[in-house]
Amino acid sequence: MRKNGIVLMMTLVLISMILGVVALVLTQSQSINEKAHSVVDYSSTVRILEDLEKQLPQILSSITGAQELDMAMRLPFSVESRSGDFSLNATLSSPYTKININKLLDVNGSVNKPYVDVWMRLFSTHPIADSELLLKLVLDTIDSDRVQRDGDSEIALVRNDFANGQIASMEQFYQIIGHYKMRTRDGSVLKIPWERYIGFEGDKIDINAVNIETLALLLPEVSTDKLRMVTSYRTNAFTTKEEVLRELPELSALYDSFLFVYAPTLSYTVVCNLEITRNGLMQKSLFHYNLLDKKIHYVKM
Repeated sequence: MRKNGIVLMMTLVLISMILGVVALVLTQSQSINEKAHSVVDYSSTVRILEDLEKQLPQILSSITGAQELDMAMRLPFSVESRSGDFSLNATLSSPYTKININKLLDVNGSVNKPYVDVWMRLFSTHPIADSELLLKLVLDTIDSDRVQRDGDSEIALVRNDFANGQIASMEQFYQIIGHYKMRTRDGSVLKIPWERYIGFEGDKIDINAVNIETLALLLPEVSTDKLRMVTSYRTNAFTTKEEVLRELPELSALYDSFLFVYAPTLSYTVVCNLEITRNGLMQKSLFHYNLLDKKIHYVKM
C-alpha cells in the first residue's frame, strides 16, 4: 500500500511537471502567432525557448532519480482548447537507448574490443557480404587521421565534403552505408534496422531506456521473453546497478562498459518534443535539455 501511494504521488508530481510545461507554452503561445494564420517566426520561438530554459529547472525539479525520470519519459501529455483551435502534445525521451557507434574507438583512438565484439554480433542475425569492410569504413570515419585500414576505406580521401573525427548523425552513417554498397553491391546492408541499434550520444546506455534490440546484442544468450520483461513490459525502473544485476546477472561482465542508471549527479540530456497546433497550423519543436547543468543545448524546428 505504501509503495502504491509513493507511485501515485510521483505520478501526480510528474503530471504537474508536464502541466507546467503546457502552461508555460500556452502563456507564451500568443507570441508565436499574433495573426491567426501567420507562420511561426524565429524570434518568437527563441523567446519561448529562453523562457523554457528559465522555467525548466523548477518544472523538472521532481526528477530526483531513475524512477522519476523513467515515469516522466513514460507519461506523454496532450491538451486541447475547448474551441479546438489549439492543441499541444509534449513528451520526454532519452537519447541513451542504443550503442554510441563512436565508442568503437576508445579515447586514445584504439579499437574498443567490447564494443567491436557487440557490433560484429549484429551480423550473425543480419548477415551482410563483408562485415569487416563495413567495420573498417566506420572506424576510418570515427578516427581523424587519413591512414586507411583497407583500400578506399577513408571516404574523406575521395569525398571532400565528408567529415572525419566522429559519426554525428544517421545521415552521415548512411553515407558510409552508401559507400559500402557501392564497393560491394550488397543490398542486404540496407535491410538492417540501424536506427534501433546505433546512436551518437553518451558514453553508455541507460538501462531503463535501452531498447530490446540493443539489449539482445549485449545478451544473446538471454531469451527474448526475459528481455521483454525488463524493457517493454517493465513496470518499475532500476534504481541501482545491484538491482540490474540481480535481475540480469548475465550483465555482470558488461555492465561497467555499456550501462548506467541515472543519478542526479550525472550529466543527463533529455529530449523534449513539443507539437503545437494553432488555428490549423502545426509546429513541431525538439530540444535537448541537460538535467545537470539545466541548459538547453540543441534546438530543431
